[in-house]
Amino acid sequence: MILYASQRGRSAELAAHLLNGDQNEHITVHDVRGFASDDLAEALREAYAMSRGTRCKQFLFSVSLSPPETADVTVEDFEAAIEEIEKKMGLIDQPRIIVFHEKNGRRHCHAVWSRIDSEKLVAVNLAHWKRKLMEISSMLFLKHGWKLPKGFKRKADKSPLNMTRQEYRQAVRLAEDPQALKLMFKAAWEQSDSKETFARALQENGFLLARGDQRGFVAVGVKGGVFSLSRWIDIGTRDLKARLGEPESLPDIGKAKAFLASRMTENLNRFIAEAKTQGAEKRTPLVQELRSLVVSQRKERQDLIQTQQIRWVQETRQRSQRLYSGVAGIWQRITGDYQKIKTLNEAEAKAGLERDRKELHGMIRSHLQERQGLQKSVLFYREEHRIEVFRLRQEIARYVSTATEPTRPAAQAAAGKLPLAAQLALVEGKISLLPADFLRQELAKYTPAVVEALPPAVAKADSVATVEKLPPAAQLAQVETKLALLSGDLTLLQASLESNLISDEMRGRIRRLIEKTLETLQLKAVETKTEEQRLQEKSREYQVKQAEFNEYVRRYAEIQMKVEAEIRQQEANRAFLSIITNMSYSLNGLPQWKISVMMPPAERQLDEREYVQKVVLKRDTAQLIQRVLYSPENESLVSRRPPIDPKTAVPALRQNVLEVKEMLGRAGLRPPSGGGASAVVPARIKLSTATKISFNPKR
Repeated sequence: MILYASQRGRSAELAAHLLNGDQNEHITVHDVRGFASDDLAEALREAYAMSRGTRCKQFLFSVSLSPPETADVTVEDFEAAIEEIEKKMGLIDQPRIIVFHEKNGRRHCHAVWSRIDSEKLVAVNLAHWKRKLMEISSMLFLKHGWKLPKGFKRKADKSPLNMTRQEYRQAVRLAEDPQALKLMFKAAWEQSDSKETFARALQENGFLLARGDQRGFVAVGVKGGVFSLSRWIDIGTRDLKARLGEPESLPDIGKAKAFLASRMTENLNRFIAEAKTQGAEKRTPLVQELRSLVVSQRKERQDLIQTQQIRWVQETRQRSQRLYSGVAGIWQRITGDYQKIKTLNEAEAKAGLERDRKELHGMIRSHLQERQGLQKSVLFYREEHRIEVFRLRQEIARYVSTATEPTRPAAQAAAGKLPLAAQLALVEGKISLLPADFLRQELAKYTPAVVEALPPAVAKADSVATVEKLPPAAQLAQVETKLALLSGDLTLLQASLESNLISDEMRGRIRRLIEKTLETLQLKAVETKTEEQRLQEKSREYQVKQAEFNEYVRRYAEIQMKVEAEIRQQEANRAFLSIITNMSYSLNGLPQWKISVMMPPAERQLDEREYVQKVVLKRDTAQLIQRVLYSPENESLVSRRPPIDPKTAVPALRQNVLEVKEMLGRAGLRPPSGGGASAVVPARIKLSTATKISFNPKR
């Protein structure tokens, strides 16, 4: 299982998360232990009240147990894993809550402990809890035979799309796909080699590179979200500065948001709303099917639980009727029937609980399989939605024109000093880059008289005709702007040399850029070849190490199974030894007393052969029975027994053993000399016809 844990406070927030029926299809509060209240929210409030007596802020320890998607994990397996966590963390007998969640065809479990010791009013110290949980998680994968994730084998092989809970929650709040968002940021970083290319890659996806308040480099989206690049790309600040320079050269978050807000027109907002509405309408049948499935499954489970509760009450009433009250109950206790019936009732109750749990788990398994079949359609729609969101983000980026960086105050002052003709040409050049349909929508707001008074680049909603009617200075500015936005495309650069609209200075810059690009391509080819050779060598080494690792895992699993078998055998032996040790005392109803014996002196030691020949064999059967069953030493009442001489205790005990052995031998029950199956005492005792033995049960 994947174990995610945290020391935390905010009990009310945790209670809302555990009981959130919107994000979880099924919620089961399995166990609330150690609290005065059985209600989950009240129990967490009680844990908070206990923490107020200490200075502990993170008074809760929360663990999420998530098994593989296709694994069939029973409640007993979850409970065993939770008990193992308790032992490792030192949280045994601490107040605990267990909740099961089912979502997207998967079942996972949440366990929450209170760290506050109610007697000492101190918090339990959870030292090295991350390392301990990693060990427990690895053991669970090996124990159940699940495929071990690559990140558990080698930390460098973990999935690059893994993210923290904070990153996941941030993406969900902004209605974004967390993995797609992280993949987009990583792809933009891998495809860029400078600040300009990275900013351009972000702008094509609707994000602006900006300077953060706490983090150095952030990306601001059109929805107002601020994403820390060091977190989402998993790159340190030093590496970011090496490629992007100092963050002081970038606009701050406020300016970036203001720039995006100024581009979000009413038509663009309407376009986004219509796209969301169309996507929601397309997914409506699937959503309705999911909701109806969840409702029907909840009703089936509720009906099963009610049926089990009614049956449990009936069975409990039947079991209680076996135990009589009054004089009949006293007689049951005297005859020993009470203990037999009590043991039978306990066994039946335990079997009933196991039966109910198996029935419920079988229904949950069938519901999960049904939900997993529907999840395939959900994944298809989710992938389609991800592609649609990516396309929509690019459309928004094009409409908002995020390719233009927000102008800083110095740049605005410099632009204000330009001549009016140059400012007009610059504005017309920027307007001509806008899509034709966007221009038509904007011009529809104005009257025909106003449209005729606008410059040709604005009045004509056709990009080709607009470029042809622009003044030469505006055409030159537009072409140079497009060239500056090129990100190393060699074909486009070479084609640009043939244009008659660029200056000689720009031609020289293009030639230098072409030479630099060719040199970079050659270096990249060499690096690619070297990297392929290195990857081949690493692949061979990895295969060898993988084979060794599989062998070690197999051996480890075999040893672990042998150790568990030995432990079970030892526990069984200890239980059997305890039963044998306490058997005589349990039968006689006497407490167990510690007995110490001493080695008798040489003159009082017993010669067993001589004692058997001269004493035991000369007695008849009646004398042996009288000696064994009715001798003063064998009295059940301690007060009637003669005092024990420590020096003769061992010989006297050995004499009794020899007498009992002879009596059993005369009855045909002489114990065999070997062990094993032949040493089993027969169930029925057959006495010789010439001998009759009467036993007094009171003695």
